[in-house]
Amino acid sequence: MVQRRDELLVAAVPRALLTDTFWVGTRIEDEVLGGAGIEYKIAPSGDEATLVEMARDCDAILTVFAKTTAAVIRSPADLRVVARYGVGVDNIDVSAATARGVPVTYIPDYCTEEVAGHALALLLGLNRALLKTHRGLIEGGFGVGLAKPVWRLSGLRLGIVGFGRCGRQLGRISAGLGMEIVACDPGFPTGAADPETGARFVSLDDIIATADMISLHVPLRPDTHHLFSDAEFAAMKDSAYLVNTSRGPVVDTVALARALEQGRIAGAGLDVYETEPLEPDHPLRTAPNTILTSHTAFYSETSLEENRRRAAQSVVDVLAGREPDHIANPDFAEGGKGRSRS
Repeated sequence: MVQRRDELLVAAVPRALLTDTFWVGTRIEDEVLGGAGIEYKIAPSGDEATLVEMARDCDAILTVFAKTTAAVIRSPADLRVVARYGVGVDNIDVSAATARGVPVTYIPDYCTEEVAGHALALLLGLNRALLKTHRGLIEGGFGVGLAKPVWRLSGLRLGIVGFGRCGRQLGRISAGLGMEIVACDPGFPTGAADPETGARFVSLDDIIATADMISLHVPLRPDTHHLFSDAEFAAMKDSAYLVNTSRGPVVDTVALARALEQGRIAGAGLDVYETEPLEPDHPLRTAPNTILTSHTAFYSETSLEENRRRAAQSVVDVLAGREPDHIANPDFAEGGKGRSRS
C-alpha cells in the first residue's frame, strides 16, 4: 500500500507529552514547542498507567513532579528525549533512559537566586522570631519578650552544607551581612577557603557541632538520604537553626519534629519534605519554632518563565539534532549502543 504524501507529513510531526504542570496557560509551550513544529499534549493525571498510554506516540517527554518511571520511558516506540522542568532528576528513572540511549535534560541554574534568597528568608525569620512574635501579638501579647532570644547576625556562624550554585549564592549574600561562613562539599578540601565569599571549608561534623545556623543545599543521593537525623540533631547546638531548601528526604523529618519538641535544636525552616504534600498528621505541623513553606523556594515569575522556556528549548534542540545545554546522563549514547530504542 502506497502512503499519500499528506499522510507521510502527518506521521513525521514530532510529538511531546507534558506529564504534569502547575501553571496557568501554555503561551511559552506554544511559542517554543509549537513554534518549532512540535505537537504537544498535557496528561490529565500523573499516574503511571495514564502516562504509559499517553506517551506511546511521543518523541519527547517533559516532566515537572510526576514519576517518570521505566515503564513510562519504555512506552514510546521512538523516544528521543526526557526533559525535566527543574534542577533535580530524582523523579525520573535516568538509568532506564540511559539504557535506551535517551538523554535526560534538566535546568540546574534557573532558580539559584530564588532558592538562596528563600533560604536566607527562612534563616532570618527564625533568628528574628518573626512567626513567634506575630502569633504572640495576635494572641494579645506585645514587646521584646515575645521574640527572645534573638542574636546579632554578625556574630553568628552559618554552616552551608553543599557549596554548589545555591549554596555559594547564599554564601555571597550572607557574607555581606557580616556572618562567618563555613561550608562543606565533596568538591572542596577541608582547610581550603573560597576567595569570593570567605567561606572556610570544614567537615560536616564541624558544621553540625559549631554552626549557629545550618542551610542544606545537597542533591538527593543514597549518601545524602537522612543526612540529618537523630544523631545529627543531638550533636547540634541547642540554640541552632536548620533550614532545608534542597530535597525533602535529606532530612529525617520525624526525627526533626522530635528534636524540636524536645528542645534539642532551636528551630527549623523547611521548604521540602519527604512526602509532598506534607501529610495532614505529620508531627512537623505542630512542632514548635518552625517555618514551613510549600516547595516554593524555586519560584518567582521570572524563574518560572525561564524554566519553562529552557526545558522546552532543550526538547527542540534534541529533536533538531543539536546538543542541549545540560544533560543529566552524558553517557546516554553508550547506553543505547546495540540496543533497540523500544
